[in-house]
Formats: sequence, C-alpha cells, structure tokens
Amino acid sequence: MSLAETQRNFWQALRGEEASRAFVRGPDRLHVYAEMFLLRQVDVLRADFPELLAKLGDDAFFALAKAYVLAHPSEDPDLGRLGRAFAQFSGDPLAALEWARCEVFLEAEAERLLPEEFAQRLAKGVAEFRIAPALRLAGSTVVWRAPGDFTLSEVDLEGDELRALRLALDGTTFEEICGAFDEPARAYQALQSWLAEGWILA
Repeated sequence: MSLAETQRNFWQALRGEEASRAFVRGPDRLHVYAEMFLLRQVDVLRADFPELLAKLGDDAFFALAKAYVLAHPSEDPDLGRLGRAFAQFSGDPLAALEWARCEVFLEAEAERLLPEEFAQRLAKGVAEFRIAPALRLAGSTVVWRAPGDFTLSEVDLEGDELRALRLALDGTTFEEICGAFDEPARAYQALQSWLAEGWILA
C-alpha cells in the first residue's frame, strides 16, 4: 500500500468512514483515534459556543457539532479557528454572535486612531478611515476589544448608525458613511463615539 493510500485510509477511518485496515500493524486501535479526533473538536466547539450549547442541550449540540466537523474539516493549525463556518452551518443567530466574540478575542493588536489625529486628517482634507480588525458586527450587535485589553464589549446599534457601520466595514468612502446618517449632527456624534471606543484604525 502506498503512502497516499495509507493516508487516505487513515483519514477515512478518523472520519468514521469505511476504510481498509490493511495498513495497520499490530492491534487495531483506530477507533480510539477516531473517537478522540471527533471528541476533541466537539469540545472546542462547546467552549466557543457555550450559549448555543445551553440552548440546544448536550445531545442536540453534539449531533450538530459532529455533522459540522465532518462537513467542515479544520483548515487551520489553530483549533481556535475551527468554528469559522459554524454559525452559517447551524443557522442560529446566537452562534453568529458567539463566533464574533471568538474572532474579536483572537484578532491581533492594531493601533487605533485618536480623536485629535482624526481632526488633523479632516483639516488636511484626508477623511478616509478603516474599522479596526478587533471589531465584528453580528446582526445589529457590535462586538469589539479596546487596544491593550482582552475584555470584550458589546452594544446594539439601530437605524442610521447601524447602516453607517455596515458601510464602514465594507470599506466605503467617508462621504457615503456620513450620508447614511439622518443628520450631520448624528454623524459627528457617532464618529466621536467610534473614535472614543477605538473602533477606527490608525
């Protein structure tokens, strides 16, 4: 049996599929690897989606997590990225919020724009900006982490500010972002808040 065939059979056995055991030497303990392969990943999803676990119950969550692991094998050496498509797979908005929290927590540090720096940019006619990487929008809930802090914050937005943030996350122009607000005063107020919370990248 070639190396490629051995690897394919081992992978199929790990996934609980029918596979030739011809490559096994000695006692066949593939079932041990297969069980641990699945259970370890389900445990990771349990840790990342505790509220969905509580909502569904252990049995239903296990069935969902098992189906997900088989449909979406990990593509990253960091198991912290395993749940990248779990929210879409589950179809539950709660999972989307929990994954947003995970992503924000894992994001690298990035320097944020200070209010006085933004004012200087505006004075020079340079108004474009980008949203900091440690921020996600799940439905209408913003999840973010301040610079140098691993404490997550959340707030629900609505109306014009929600529209404006979606545009900002899409990388649209400053004029389009400001145009999403009902009044110029609302745009000024919201942008000052975004700067204060560290939402804008330097």
